[in-house]
Amino acid sequence: MSSRKQPYSPARTRLSALCLCALIVCACGDDPTAPEFETITRFDKDLASAFIGGAVGEAAGLAVGMWSLTYDVNSLDYDWDPDEVAWIRTYDHWAGYTDVSLRQSVQYLDDTDTPVRYIPTAEAVRYRLTGSAHAEISEGAYELSVDFEYDHDFRFQGVHTDELTLTGFGIMEIEADFSGPERRGRLTVPVTWDALGDGVDCAQGGCPDGYARYALTPYQLMIEMTGQEECTATLYDDIFQVVPGEIHHGTLNCGDN
Repeated sequence: MSSRKQPYSPARTRLSALCLCALIVCACGDDPTAPEFETITRFDKDLASAFIGGAVGEAAGLAVGMWSLTYDVNSLDYDWDPDEVAWIRTYDHWAGYTDVSLRQSVQYLDDTDTPVRYIPTAEAVRYRLTGSAHAEISEGAYELSVDFEYDHDFRFQGVHTDELTLTGFGIMEIEADFSGPERRGRLTVPVTWDALGDGVDCAQGGCPDGYARYALTPYQLMIEMTGQEECTATLYDDIFQVVPGEIHHGTLNCGDN
């Protein structure tokens, strides 16, 4: 396996999703009797806030990692599929409490958007990730079972230049069954991701520059990246007002792509 950074893995947002599910199941209530079954289909403020850390790392990781796809994908364990005219990598992994199955597709496109096999004649890269993951956590009286479904479709423009531009979108569907002394029920929420405006730019060896948006219905999380290690993540409500106390400043893991 190459030491170069992989283009993308949804591990950070998956971890954030597990954290927010744990926040639900461990939340304290006022009713000492057996809890009623809850059905949750929208984020509340605490759940949206719990998602921020993973989302910031994910957005930056995708922008920085796209440079790895401008190298020889054979070094990243991809195999050529002549029927799809794309390089394919499948990934099945069990890590502790999480079973992950992903399929990554890399398609090089020439100046007419026609797929080509090798990077020297490409002008852009289309990157597609689909798959699923399942996690189960049991600790004392607390039980959590979470399923994730992924469908991401991104495009990287600017191959053979010193700056790539990321456009596209992704979605992660989360379904979780949880139970504990205070709460039990089912959480079903989608998380969508997209690059705003003309996309997110990233110079080789640098940090991303642009805006990424996560839809955490009814909230929106906007991540501003400025080409430096510092970034700002702001949570907005359903009328696009800043949620009090939810402007976060962080440091990205970027540079030396």
